[in-house]
Amino acid sequence: MFNPFLKRASEHLRDDVAFLATVSAVPVRAYVAPKMSALFDRLVIFTGTPGSGKTTFAKLLRFSTLATLNRLATLPEHRELLDAMSQIGATANGLPQIAGSRLPMDPRYREIWELPYSAELRNRFLARLIQARAVQEWVSGFKDAGLDLETVTVVPRAAGSATLESIGGETVGELARRAKSVESSIFKITRALVPPNEADLPVDELDAYDPFSAIEAFRHSPKDSKPRDIKPLVLLDDAHDLHPKQYEFMEGWLRQREIGPARWILTRLDVLGSQEVLGDEDETDAKAGFEAQRELTYIRLQGGKKGRGGERSEFRSMAADISKRALTQLDTFSRKGLVNLSSLLETNMPELSEKALADLEAAIEKHRFEKNVNLDRVTAILSEVETFATNKADMTHGVKLKVASILLHRYTGRTQTSLFDDEDPEPSRELSIGPEVIVGAKLQLMHETGAPFYYGFSDLADGSWENAQQFLTFAAAIVDAIETKIIRDRGHILDAAEQNKILRKVARSLVDEWNFPFSTEVKLLTDWIAQVALARTMLPNAPLSAGANSVAIPQEQFDALKESNDKLLSVLKYGVAYNAISILTKRSIKNRLWTILELGGPLVLMHGLPLRRGGTVHKTLKELQASMRGND
Repeated sequence: MFNPFLKRASEHLRDDVAFLATVSAVPVRAYVAPKMSALFDRLVIFTGTPGSGKTTFAKLLRFSTLATLNRLATLPEHRELLDAMSQIGATANGLPQIAGSRLPMDPRYREIWELPYSAELRNRFLARLIQARAVQEWVSGFKDAGLDLETVTVVPRAAGSATLESIGGETVGELARRAKSVESSIFKITRALVPPNEADLPVDELDAYDPFSAIEAFRHSPKDSKPRDIKPLVLLDDAHDLHPKQYEFMEGWLRQREIGPARWILTRLDVLGSQEVLGDEDETDAKAGFEAQRELTYIRLQGGKKGRGGERSEFRSMAADISKRALTQLDTFSRKGLVNLSSLLETNMPELSEKALADLEAAIEKHRFEKNVNLDRVTAILSEVETFATNKADMTHGVKLKVASILLHRYTGRTQTSLFDDEDPEPSRELSIGPEVIVGAKLQLMHETGAPFYYGFSDLADGSWENAQQFLTFAAAIVDAIETKIIRDRGHILDAAEQNKILRKVARSLVDEWNFPFSTEVKLLTDWIAQVALARTMLPNAPLSAGANSVAIPQEQFDALKESNDKLLSVLKYGVAYNAISILTKRSIKNRLWTILELGGPLVLMHGLPLRRGGTVHKTLKELQASMRGND
């Protein structure tokens, strides 16, 4: 049967009911609702990494999808999504208010750029094709929703530059027939073995076709109720597949306020310039050349202004909702009522082997002997750790020994070596134990003994780094392993060691599949960042406690890089665009501003680094540049 955990699986769901069963309301509330006042009266540009949810948003706003959602309003599993769609104005009073036309920017649009005509003429063909196909999608959406097309008419714009006659007429049936004719005319040109001479092109006929200037809304006038107006919306999905010059033209054209339908462009970050990708959201909103607040709205999936903690918390909620919806569709789980993925994942770290425990004890004694530390001091450290570990299930004996080892190394680093056994100098700074030290101890144990470190639902979600596609990829492997246990009658709880193994294996496969511009250089850069971070993380005194998963360079060096033509700019841009790294600018550390380059979730898992954010190693721009040459 269909596996709802397969990555990008929602794109293959043709049935609206099946599609809606997979959709969570959390992203709508998190990313779209905050900008609800500017969604349908100006150009909206959605940007995000692959798998961040752009296509899901586009499919959700089709008229037939919204109509289906309203029909399912009585089902508890759809109420939250319906409320979210009502909040942004997509539905009201049990009826869709928006008619979304999703147009994937497939190769047929880019083929127009290859024609042997002027750029102006090619762009006019692009605009006409987009409009013709948008019209057909609107009409198809009404038909799929069960509307009688005879009851749907066009509400013209008062000051439109095109007349209703030029686009087919007032009824949507006439509108669709004219759109089909325009589409066919353009396809004849693009698919001709020998493109026709410019003098033979139907330029005048196509120039007269401009439905976006003529249509303000659609009016549905059913016999049994009063008329209502429906706002048309065109959603240009995967716009990054267009030629850069086409994208530039399209953005400028759709920004015009004279256009009647609402319009959204959904694109990967590739299409943006390095300055926009690597800058903060304020810089993007302040894009020069037009009044951004009045003419354009940016919605960036991942990396917005709400902060890393806020994003992570929201994503955990979304991941829990997605996984519950998916498990409900799998008979093996739903029959047993197992629809909470979190409850199927072991969250306790197993105890280390006797040999590993003995090695830890021997290492503590060796360090005590080498540094001539008073035995009472070691006993006090061990006692302090025991007290801290009271009632903490995750503090196994092995973890306690590792924490004690870290504290002992910190103690010897903060005192002078004593010449006499009976001396017990006080450290220059107090030794303290906290949650981050525990994390650091467990992480070191994973590398030293093979103990599991990544387990539990929070680690599954956090390792996805706020990316829905990556979460589904990790979750699919986890769920497959649990299903195998259930089928073999071996219970339904996946132990911590197996979770750790699966997550790291899947992470490596995701990185191995990289095939994007500058992916080789991105791999060199991220391998270097990982090596630097791991070296710091594994120091015996765990100076960063939980460890590091990033490097930081001085802000002034990063600003200088952005003004240059250095190859590193492109490497960083594509690293961000494809989930390899995140860039956090203007972060204050020790009274100085820094730019942090943080590894993405799969890289963190693959290299065995902490999922917690914050630990970073200070480096320079020159060292970053050298890393792409394979230098240390």
